[in-house]
Amino acid sequence: MVDIASSSSETACKELMEGLAEGVRKFGVPLVGGHVHPDTDYNSISVAIIGIVKKDCVIRSDTARPGDLVIAAYDMDGKIGPNSPYSWDTTSFKAPAVLRKSYLVTQEIAKRKLATAGKDISNPGIIGTLGMLCETSRVGAAVDLEKVPRPENVDFEQWLKVHPGTGYVFTADPEKAEECRKVFEEAGLTADIIGKIEAGLKLDMYDKTGRVTVFDFSRESITGICSK
Repeated sequence: MVDIASSSSETACKELMEGLAEGVRKFGVPLVGGHVHPDTDYNSISVAIIGIVKKDCVIRSDTARPGDLVIAAYDMDGKIGPNSPYSWDTTSFKAPAVLRKSYLVTQEIAKRKLATAGKDISNPGIIGTLGMLCETSRVGAAVDLEKVPRPENVDFEQWLKVHPGTGYVFTADPEKAEECRKVFEEAGLTADIIGKIEAGLKLDMYDKTGRVTVFDFSRESITGICSK
């Protein structure tokens, strides 16, 4: 990692540095350089990851195909974060070995060629992240909301918007989707097949009450990044 850390006080700077050190210990990714600005009007951190990736460990986000099934996987052993109702903390209280197992599972899935595309669930939540994947792949999707893994103690609408510490949305060929789901489960995640990739440019979600279009990429965009 390389980083830029900015802080508005000596206390904030100390907490930022301690947090970075804890992250290095937990995730095993070294911090090799960057800049510290100790006298700004705000507190922030920006991180970039550099390195070499083995070709058989790459999972792209622009290669989903119509007919693929959509798999959502979450670490359910978490809690709503202290700074936002839309963060799901699964990392601050866990040992390094447990954390590394939950994210190195993606390498296993890549090596076994079980996924056609994938993303980690980020700020837009499960639906928004799938939308980013669909946009770059130039496909649509339909999501069965009743299949989305969820904790019992979090409002479901809130949960759909959550940025989890450990969570993924992957696509897989129907013949490999169940095996992909099981690999997630073996790593301690809760995973289920929640929908299907479709031809066209609409991302829909549905339950027993009906079906609605969330994104129509023929006339709107999330990132504007497309593969074709």
